[in-house]
Amino acid sequence: MAGKAQRQFCIYAVLSNDIKAGRDRFSGVLRFASETDDWQVRQIRSESFLADLPHDGLSNQKVDGIISYHTKMLDHLLSDDLCRISVPVVWMDNLSQIDSLQFPVCAEVRLNDSELSYAAADLLMKRGLTNFAYVGFSGGEFARSQLRERFFRERVERAGFSCSCFCPSATDEEFWMEELQRLADWLAELPKPCGVMAYCDQCAKQVYDACRIARLLIPDQLRIVGVDNDIAICENLSPTLTSVEPDFEGCGYLAARLLDDFLRRKSRKRLKPISYGVRTVAERASTQDVKGGGRIVTAAREIIRLNVCEPITVASIADQLHVSYRLLELRFRDVLGISVGEEIRRVRLENVCRLLRTTDHSIGEICERSGFDSTSHLSSLFKKSYGITMRQYRRVRLAPAGRW
Repeated sequence: MAGKAQRQFCIYAVLSNDIKAGRDRFSGVLRFASETDDWQVRQIRSESFLADLPHDGLSNQKVDGIISYHTKMLDHLLSDDLCRISVPVVWMDNLSQIDSLQFPVCAEVRLNDSELSYAAADLLMKRGLTNFAYVGFSGGEFARSQLRERFFRERVERAGFSCSCFCPSATDEEFWMEELQRLADWLAELPKPCGVMAYCDQCAKQVYDACRIARLLIPDQLRIVGVDNDIAICENLSPTLTSVEPDFEGCGYLAARLLDDFLRRKSRKRLKPISYGVRTVAERASTQDVKGGGRIVTAAREIIRLNVCEPITVASIADQLHVSYRLLELRFRDVLGISVGEEIRRVRLENVCRLLRTTDHSIGEICERSGFDSTSHLSSLFKKSYGITMRQYRRVRLAPAGRW
């Protein structure tokens, strides 16, 4: 006799696809779903929101749970059906008061903004700086910007230093050039050299623009740290931008795990909130000491980036830079806090991830194109670094959105 069919949980992930954070959160949700046999995930994206909505609302849909951080999208989605259904929602990264929301929240996943600000401050202080500044954000995320400012200031003042802060005016977009000039004037008055934390990478890009207006040099006069590690911004600024990357993928995974736990419980009490923090601090040229050890590190990282497919070694990099093996290792430890070998592996793994996302190359071909000696070594290192296999990573990253 055939066994009883396993129940399938149908989950809505109301997550934006137009920013890196949204894509990474969705990847985390899909990573959790790939580890279970009974989750089906549908993404509702902000850029195609109306097209993705069910024509008859949720009352006639089989929806077991929702994961989101979009207040307006959820209000729209649930407004007509709120009195007829009770779909548990796991809420992510929003500073709204939970009790004031118009939908049933069963759990929260919160970003630990203090950890982000402390990581930025610690990196800048490690570079020997004694002057610090923070550039905030005035839009819809103003409350979070204030939090990061408070924690950044707290960290540097605890170490005995002072911190200046810049808050953009909430002006119309047509006045953005005037606002940029105001930022340039403020940056020009800061004591130099100065370590600057920007609320996010986009804000850091505005700091770069203001530096050009004020004719300030990065990193000689200002050393800048952003948040999000948005590669499209960080790698295309000159000099490249150092950025603190929140563990957005881990956030999505934790949200999915909380929802799964809630759905399988008999009790329907709200679960305790959990938090997540920093995934990595991706240091680039904007905070490196280009006149000292940072010059050697910057040159070495460029050699690694350009030769990611080649069998490069620490010794061969040292030979190209005409420095000793020991000096090269010491400079990497001083500037980045890691060894040269660790940086080579990091760059190679990033290339593996890029090839998995953007090509249909076999694992063997990707291994060869990323400078690894064997697929077994790469497979083991990838699983240890990311917690999933390369095939799982490719399946999660390329999974079609908006489909059951």
